[in-house]
Amino acid sequence: MTITNKGAEADRLVSIAAPDVSDDVQLHEMAVENDVMKMRQLPDGIEIPAGAKVELKSGGLHVMFMRIKHPFTEARSSRRR
Repeated sequence: MTITNKGAEADRLVSIAAPDVSDDVQLHEMAVENDVMKMRQLPDGIEIPAGAKVELKSGGLHVMFMRIKHPFTEARSSRRR
């Protein structure tokens, strides 16, 4: 997922809600420290700098769905990505 801030000031993604999938959706960061991969929740969210894009993907900043209610399925969309 890519988030674009077209504004003149920094913004912050502080939460994501997906009640049909999980009641606990967290923003996480994965980083390597001393050759050990670590993941941590970002309770203050993710800053989106002014005029910048931030990509959420595995291996970096990402969304973590805890205690999912049912398996994910691929959705088909007519929107271009």
